Amino acid sequence: AAPPAVGKTLIPALPPAIAKSFVIRGATVWTSGKAGILKNADVLVSGGKVVAVGVGLSAPAGTLEIDGKGKHVTPGMIDCHSHTAVAGGVNEGSNIVTAECRIEDVLNPDDVNIYRQLAGGTTAANILHGSANAIGGQNAVVKWRWGADADGLLVKGAPAGIKFALGENPTRSNSGFARDGEPRYPISRMGVERVIRARFLAAKDYLRRKKAGEPIRPDYQLEALGEILEGKRLVHSHSYRADEILMLIRVADEMGFKIATFQHVLEGYKVADEIAKHGAGGSTFSDWWGYKIEAIDAIPQNGALMTRRGVTMSFNSDDNELARRLNADAGKAVRWGGLKPEEALKLVTINPARQLGIDRMTGSLEAGKDADVVLWSGDPLAPTSRAEKTFVDGTLYFDREADLAGRKEIEAEKTRLVAAFKTPSPNNGEPKADSPITGGQGAEKSQGVTPPRAMVSSNPPVVYGKEFPVTALVGATVHPASGPAIEKGVVLMQGERILAVGDAKTVKIPAKAVIVKLDGKHVWPGMVDANNTVGVNEIDSRRETQDAREQGTFQPELFVAHVVNPDSEAIKVARAEGVLSSFLMPSGGTFSGEAALINLDGWTWEEMAIRPSAGLVVTLPGVPGRRRFGELTHLDDADHPFGDNEDEYLRAGQAPQVPGQGRPGGRRGPGGAAGAAPGASTAEADALKPVTEFLEDARRYQKARDAEANGAPKHDIDPKFEAMIPVLKGERPVFVRASSKKEIETAVSWAKKEGFALTIVGGTEADQCAELLKKENVPVLLGHVLALPSAPDAAYDEAFTKPGRLVKAGVKFALTGDGESEKVRNLAQHAATASAFGLSAEDALKAITLWPAQILGVGDKIGSLDGGKDANLFVTDGDLFLTTTKVLSAYVKGKPVDLTSKQSRLYDRWKSRPMPAK
Repeated sequence: AAPPAVGKTLIPALPPAIAKSFVIRGATVWTSGKAGILKNADVLVSGGKVVAVGVGLSAPAGTLEIDGKGKHVTPGMIDCHSHTAVAGGVNEGSNIVTAECRIEDVLNPDDVNIYRQLAGGTTAANILHGSANAIGGQNAVVKWRWGADADGLLVKGAPAGIKFALGENPTRSNSGFARDGEPRYPISRMGVERVIRARFLAAKDYLRRKKAGEPIRPDYQLEALGEILEGKRLVHSHSYRADEILMLIRVADEMGFKIATFQHVLEGYKVADEIAKHGAGGSTFSDWWGYKIEAIDAIPQNGALMTRRGVTMSFNSDDNELARRLNADAGKAVRWGGLKPEEALKLVTINPARQLGIDRMTGSLEAGKDADVVLWSGDPLAPTSRAEKTFVDGTLYFDREADLAGRKEIEAEKTRLVAAFKTPSPNNGEPKADSPITGGQGAEKSQGVTPPRAMVSSNPPVVYGKEFPVTALVGATVHPASGPAIEKGVVLMQGERILAVGDAKTVKIPAKAVIVKLDGKHVWPGMVDANNTVGVNEIDSRRETQDAREQGTFQPELFVAHVVNPDSEAIKVARAEGVLSSFLMPSGGTFSGEAALINLDGWTWEEMAIRPSAGLVVTLPGVPGRRRFGELTHLDDADHPFGDNEDEYLRAGQAPQVPGQGRPGGRRGPGGAAGAAPGASTAEADALKPVTEFLEDARRYQKARDAEANGAPKHDIDPKFEAMIPVLKGERPVFVRASSKKEIETAVSWAKKEGFALTIVGGTEADQCAELLKKENVPVLLGHVLALPSAPDAAYDEAFTKPGRLVKAGVKFALTGDGESEKVRNLAQHAATASAFGLSAEDALKAITLWPAQILGVGDKIGSLDGGKDANLFVTDGDLFLTTTKVLSAYVKGKPVDLTSKQSRLYDRWKSRPMPAK
């Protein structure tokens, strides 16, 4: 029989048509132009253009009025480095120079990420070729006109451009010399310079012969390079290190052309003066660092510092997910480097427009420019704000109200399609009602979440002196996490412990206490990132700096705590942002080893350890053919060993252990957890068989060891089975990595069958089995909130709203950085985004403090500001959930900690570089 008709599309539809003329009234308008920020102002639009911006504008009859009171309006954001909507990969890796290739030939206007980015206020982008080539393909400047064809995306009149690349990517030094087994010239930065110079010499000769009228064979590659020499094509060059940036400037000077932008440009602050003198711009990441060797000297102050040295700067995404929240990344330039808010917004509006040569038509809200406009629920630099309406050329392309209203219709259509295609089978392939996966009628109902059993830490308390003084933090707004905020509160500490928390009336301060006045400041409990490898993995792309993963299938005897480097830069960077405790999880194989909970301060790992043996980390074997990974979104070539080809990850049969594996979507081991529960498939039972046999052997070993107490002969010690005894006795919990609904259900069934105390790690689809998780009292260490939707037809804010839905369902969870050690410092931003999409601010704070502490069984030690707990806390100059907020000081177990790092030292050094003479 023929399949049923597909019917309506399942990707979001265009919002309802809006009048060609409209005015937004009474908003705070960030013009990104000469007018700056206007309070209680109006924006009048007609015929796709901005007619006027000002206070009390008069509008012609029939103009649609949009209420903007209490809201903010900005220009549409522009992403100066994107690979969105490119069909079939972003690289042509066959040659070191591929200037003849054109991105505009492979644009995919149906890419759902276009709509998602409109939902985040991004309206235009520079779509670049990948970075596999010293000279890559030609770029395409687009506007996100959702629903247009490929030609309709292109910005008419935008200057032509091309992608160059320097460093590790074209030399392939971070992914082997070649994908086909043979090295490709060049393999060094010297060779990259030689290639670029040689091709421009060839282009010069080509132009000379062409102008002289000599008969020559047309060469599209040299034609493109000739356009650069003639000033008709802009160069956008991927770059990291200062030396290579300066090298390309000198080659350009020698050949007589200009660099338009240095992309990424993470060490641009070291040669900012040279970049400014050349006249190039810089398009950088806000705070990415450490994911490969050439990113090790990246600092979050880069954008601000280069701006101060006279370089036109922008912040870009290079990532489908980050492109949806460029506004919050712009806010980081206020936090890091001290730009004014209006300057920071320009990093994602008028500045990228200037870099792309389209500032005459877009990038600011000024009369006569294209009406690329975003209406925000609040301060556009805050992750707690949402884009409510997004206009491109005066046309409404995203409307949050319409999006929410249309979701029921989309879900109904999905249900219809599933029913139409479903193959009848016993129970429709679902588990029986009384199976362990669904809990059954006889299953006991749990109330709340019981944390795993507490274990005694092996490290003794630190003694600071016979009479350690009492310290009183006074005058700040204290946020205990265990209760409401306390205005003008008092936190009393002595030694390692908090003595009391309250207001000045309820907390008596001893006469000899050391008083720390914090009027106007905020005090917070130290954040707990419950899934990362900070201090164990330092640089993602360098095997020699990674110690969290081992070979082998069953290795429960491995201890990640024992390989923590107390002097790790990743630790210093994380604690400088208030992340004071970290849950480290090893990876590799099925039983990966013992997780560890540590504080991010101490002379040795023993001093840092809260729980050096915190539980067994498990990745259950996958069912053949069911390996699955999150969508790869960081598409620039050679930042992954397999480039942008996810299929090669799958063929490799292992989780990617490089940058991008968690961008966003998280580091995932081999997926497809399987269990031998009633109703499980034969394939699942077969996949689990080695685990079952190992546990049977471990229990026999345990029995033999127990028999020794009754006089039985001594049994040979086996480290693997010895490490399993506390798990089998229920003295240590099990942490199972599971993402999909099926994986989670199977993990719950397996743990219940084996009698293990379970915590799910990842939980991409935890909301789809929330009833089961609540019933079986299973908490979740949730992966990225800052993640793309799990499917093309999912709501654009699916990951943002998941925490709020889990709270509503009664599932205990913690928000985590999902394993990315270089981004642990952004933990608060996950909570902030969740608070903008349904999670209360109170619960958002608990999700990164108290709840992870409780789930990890140390709620009596850390996670909140309460008498008797460890004095882990930090002080800020504002709301923790704003990217502009600075951490001023921090304490771990009552001891003030150093908030400096290699990054702050680099910033201090390079900001003091003498300014060049005028």
